[in-house]
Amino acid sequence: MRLPPALLLLSLPGCLSIRGPESVWGRERESLSVQCHYDSGWETSKKWWCRGAWWASCRILVETQGLEREEKGARVSIKDNQRNRSFTVTMQELRPDDADTYWCGIENPGANLGTQIKVTVGPSKSLLSTLRGPGAQDWKNEVPSPPLPEGRRERMVSEREAALAVVGSQVSRKTNTSHLASSSRPYRRTHYVLLVFLKVPFLLGLVGAVLWLEEHQRDPAEQQGQPIYANLSCGLLTKDTPV
Repeated sequence: MRLPPALLLLSLPGCLSIRGPESVWGRERESLSVQCHYDSGWETSKKWWCRGAWWASCRILVETQGLEREEKGARVSIKDNQRNRSFTVTMQELRPDDADTYWCGIENPGANLGTQIKVTVGPSKSLLSTLRGPGAQDWKNEVPSPPLPEGRRERMVSEREAALAVVGSQVSRKTNTSHLASSSRPYRRTHYVLLVFLKVPFLLGLVGAVLWLEEHQRDPAEQQGQPIYANLSCGLLTKDTPV
C-alpha cells in the first residue's frame, strides 16, 4: 500500500507535531515497542507505522482508525492513547531482516505528518551465550567506564608496565632455565654412552691385565721351587739308606 501523491508536498516529514525516538533496537525472536507522541488536535486522526527509507514511498504495515482500539497486522500492532496523545507500535518475533528505516505517521488532509525511526535487530540471548560463553556481557548493556583523571591514568599505565616487566623477566628466567636443562641433557646422554661402551670395557680390560701380570709373575717362582723340593727329598732318602 503506497501513500497518496500528496505526500510529495511535505517538506519536512519529522515536524514538531509528531515526535519519536531516532533509533530503537531489539533482540531477534523477541518483541520491540516504539512510542510516538503528537500534539493536541490530532487525537482522532489516523496513525500508522510504515516501512521504507523514503517517507513518500514507505509501505504502511498497520494503522489505527481514529480510535483507541488496538489494530494488528503481520507481527505488528498499533494502539492509540488519545488521553496521553501518544501511540505505541509493537513488533513481535523480530527477525534480522526487520532492521530498516520506519516512520510514525499521522494522517493529515493537507500533508501527512511523520517522524523517522531507525530499527536495529541484535542477536538473541541464546546466540550470544553460544558465541561468547555463558558469562558474556550483553552487547547492548555494556556501559562504558567513566574517563579517569590524567594523573591516575598515567599512574595506572606505569604500574601496568612495571607489572608486565616483572612478568616478562620471570618468563625469560624460566625460559633460560628450561634451555639450560634441555642443553645439558645431550651431554648427560653422551656421558652415559661413553661410560657403558668405553670406560667400563677399559676398566675391565685393565683389571684383567693386572690379574694376568700377577699370575705370570707367580708361575716362575713356583716352577723353580718344585725341583728344589724334589732334590732335597731325594737327598734325604739317600742319606738314610744303609750301604
